[in-house]
Amino acid sequence: MLESKKILKNLRSKLEFEDGKVFYTCKTQCARFLFETASDLLFICPVCGEDLEYQENEPVIKALKKRIKKIEDLTSEVSA
Repeated sequence: MLESKKILKNLRSKLEFEDGKVFYTCKTQCARFLFETASDLLFICPVCGEDLEYQENEPVIKALKKRIKKIEDLTSEVSA
């Protein structure tokens, strides 16, 4: 049960970080940058030199929400 709470806390933190932010990455996905950082880098990857392109993070957000709900459902079943 304690492990589940720790996992939920981490997932919620990740969701909070992802939500409402704009990310950029290169084609080889060397790294992922927030818009502000990508702008400072002139939208060029400092690792490989490729252009940084917008990366949709809605699939990540949906996956996090799904995992959070699944764990919440499992922990509520165990405690019931």
